[in-house]
Amino acid sequence: MLGLLKNEGFTLTEGYYIAGYLLNGCMGLVAGDPSCRPNMASVRRPNSAGSTGPR
Repeated sequence: MLGLLKNEGFTLTEGYYIAGYLLNGCMGLVAGDPSCRPNMASVRRPNSAGSTGPR
């Protein structure tokens, strides 16, 4: 994403703030989705060995 913004003439700092703003907006949309379970972001995913690691 930062590369795309750089190609459009934004500085690294501007790109950082724009990308952060867009990411926070996406997270807000997902959190506000009625089908999204609470704490969905904290669901543990198995690693390549099939384990979710220590609890």
